[in-house]
Amino acid sequence: CLFFCHLVTKMTSLASPEDIFTNLNIQAKGITQHQYHTLAASETSRRSVIPLPKAFIASVALLLCLAASNPLASTAQGLWTRALHNHVEPQPLTHRTAIPRVGAAAQMATQQRPVVHFTTATSSILSAAGAAEIVPGHELQREVASARPRGSPSIPGAAVAAWLSVGVLFTALLVPWVRRMMAPPLQSSEIPLHEVLAVERATQPDGGFGHTPARKWAAAAVTGQQPTAKMVPDAEGLGAGLDKKPSGVSDSLADLPEELDAVIIGSGLGGLCCAAMLARYGRKVAVFESHYTAGGVAHTFKRNGYTFDSGPSFHAGLSQRPSINPLKQVLDALEEEVECVQYDFWNCYFPEGLFVAFKDSKRYKEQIKKFSPKALEEFQKVEDELRPMFEASVGLPTPALRWDPWIVPSVALAADPLALLKSGLVAAKIQGPYSNIINKHVTDPFLRGLLELETNVLSGTLPEQTITAEMAVMHFERDKGTIDYPVGGGGAIVDALVRGLRKWGGSMHLRQHVEQVVVEGGRAVGIKLKKDGRVVRAKTVVSNATVWDTVNKLIPEDAVPAAWREEKKAAPMTESFMHLHLGIDATGLPDDLPMHHLAIRDWKLGVTAPQNLVIMSIPSVYCKEMAPPGKHAVHAYVAANEPYGLWEGMDRRSKEYQDLKRERAQVLYEALENVIPDIRERVELELIGTPLTHERFTRRYKGTYGAGYSAAESGFPGPNTPLPGLYLVGDSTAPGIGVPAVAASGLICANTLVPFAEHRALVQALGDRSVFP
Repeated sequence: CLFFCHLVTKMTSLASPEDIFTNLNIQAKGITQHQYHTLAASETSRRSVIPLPKAFIASVALLLCLAASNPLASTAQGLWTRALHNHVEPQPLTHRTAIPRVGAAAQMATQQRPVVHFTTATSSILSAAGAAEIVPGHELQREVASARPRGSPSIPGAAVAAWLSVGVLFTALLVPWVRRMMAPPLQSSEIPLHEVLAVERATQPDGGFGHTPARKWAAAAVTGQQPTAKMVPDAEGLGAGLDKKPSGVSDSLADLPEELDAVIIGSGLGGLCCAAMLARYGRKVAVFESHYTAGGVAHTFKRNGYTFDSGPSFHAGLSQRPSINPLKQVLDALEEEVECVQYDFWNCYFPEGLFVAFKDSKRYKEQIKKFSPKALEEFQKVEDELRPMFEASVGLPTPALRWDPWIVPSVALAADPLALLKSGLVAAKIQGPYSNIINKHVTDPFLRGLLELETNVLSGTLPEQTITAEMAVMHFERDKGTIDYPVGGGGAIVDALVRGLRKWGGSMHLRQHVEQVVVEGGRAVGIKLKKDGRVVRAKTVVSNATVWDTVNKLIPEDAVPAAWREEKKAAPMTESFMHLHLGIDATGLPDDLPMHHLAIRDWKLGVTAPQNLVIMSIPSVYCKEMAPPGKHAVHAYVAANEPYGLWEGMDRRSKEYQDLKRERAQVLYEALENVIPDIRERVELELIGTPLTHERFTRRYKGTYGAGYSAAESGFPGPNTPLPGLYLVGDSTAPGIGVPAVAASGLICANTLVPFAEHRALVQALGDRSVFP
């Protein structure tokens, strides 16, 4: 009905429903339009303005009661009338208040007897919605309690609660979506007035949202203005006069304000992306890192003239625009660039022989056919089924995602309509495990092993645990995108993110171990530093630590429900790493030595069997500055398949530990001998890292690669926690493990923490700059 009303008013040039509500308020007050809008810009106008979404949701709740011939109807009608006459002050409706209340109502109803009166279920929902927050929940509960049901039909309470909850949520989402489709974007009335005023106050000279352009941009977003070039200058103009410190230099704690908008615990890629994007949104943000350099697992380190990656070295889509890589999208949003070199293949040493994994799809298929003609036929079937999923996934831009109900209008407005349709057609498959596609089409053992290998290299898990969307994107990105290596190593990405963080007003604090999340009044209000016991206060705390470190070390014992804590402690966990960093003599080695390699020992063991899969890189082939002249920097490792139990409790200074290090590193040397047969004789610098090394330098619980949630079961959880004010990012949250996934987790969390209008404005700006397809 509302959509039809909008169509009619647009076609006949009459006032919109919202204009009618506005005019009613103006007439009731007996004031002019100018006076009304002046009132609307003040804190006191919250008694006068009843935004359309609130009115509509309350009306739906009222109609539900009337339809049931329920005595609750008169109660709701009376409360609604009082709200219209300003006898009750409206409370702002936001996703932070509506969702918990409706969820609580559903829980309340399901905890009743198996069959309850319709009145009871309806009153639970209406109480939860709080008459669309127009009436305080406790007052409505009191009114409802006095109502006496008469002859109400008996309906399963859980079903009623669930369907009415869905109805209320759908209504809350539908109204702004329709309004945005029918009216110019970024109308200020879509934002709770107190949020508009907060941003306006923050833009004052003493408000301090960080860098001035970011403050102006945030204010424009929520007040309905279109951001201008002056508000969002280019990277050179915005960075002028700022100290572009590298990621290994810490900012001063003395410069922190009394209270931040957000603190981020840990500077992994997920935490950095979240922090930098929040700064981009104009928030006051600080990152606290235990290590002497930022980056988490993605940091680089130097030793004897060599530069080594500590973790990932394979990247795609970093040197193109638009890009489907969420990390590149974040960098573009921050107006930062990472210089990269491109290459088009890597070598795979299989039991059957050398497999050259070309970026070009045609040449990749030729390699498959060389190993097994049957495998090529089945691979084509897999590709045909993945193609519409890839097109659907690419059409749903990651920057538009958030972890609350506003995701519906956000995606609907940013996505390609055809992609939305395709998403609907493949929704069940795209979110299901990749193993469903493999099991449907693949019987050839070589192809099954190859597809499992691709999955593991990307996500650290098996196809049964990986969502199909992730693999569909990876599969076609290989052919359509670029394969990149950052000049200077993975630390160049970290440097770019830290530059972006600082450029937009955030700060980085190194060697600052967070001892605990500070909780007051049932809410996270900051962090306590281990070094001096200082408490840094913030409205929001985001943990980039693993889920196990967060629940075991950071959250006070009684701050979250015991059931949730135990659930997180029992989260499935992948295994750890063995690292081998070498500095070698490059004399006599070919100039065209490939950079990336991997080796698998035995397909029958499976790609996750201990030490069965080794990944190798020689980045100094392309980046000569990463090694002294005439030398090469080499990194080989096993990821997510080195058992932590072999090392747990060992003394790192003991002979037993040193002997085990040497023994477990042999498989890495054997894999490297496929690339450089005499590599042992060339070694001039040797560094062997174990799960204890990985645990020590990255502060990751048991040196884990990440959480191993299964797409076939629950999938990865979102950033929310039961402790208000505390959020999670990184490889313990959706979308999962891997560089693109953790970057997306940080981006999604940042989007969730800001009002929808600010988020929408940024997505529009990024779309105009072709940041995403």
